[in-house]
Amino acid sequence: MFATLPTGTYRYVSPDENRLSLTLLLRKSGSAIIGVELLGERELSCFRGQAQDNRIVYVTQVYPPYDPASDWQSGQVIEMASLVSRGQSPTAAEQEALETCVQLFWR
Repeated sequence: MFATLPTGTYRYVSPDENRLSLTLLLRKSGSAIIGVELLGERELSCFRGQAQDNRIVYVTQVYPPYDPASDWQSGQVIEMASLVSRGQSPTAAEQEALETCVQLFWR
């Protein structure tokens, strides 16, 4: 169950092999989650939320450019059960994108 995983960085991908892979790179600390949604190498959004069972709830998502005028959306749920966990280390570009999201939500 996702909520019981220890603090750390996690990668989840969409299981559809017929299209460009959607990747969620997450930093989990307790039940707090900050993550980045990537399509291939392209950053789609940053988000934060709370781990609950196999979901991330109370999700606040923001789309680039990351400034006060950005499109912020709240109240979504991310179903982790529909994604596949991948244990490989993030690439430098993925790590940089995740760090951008961490800084955005920890200001």
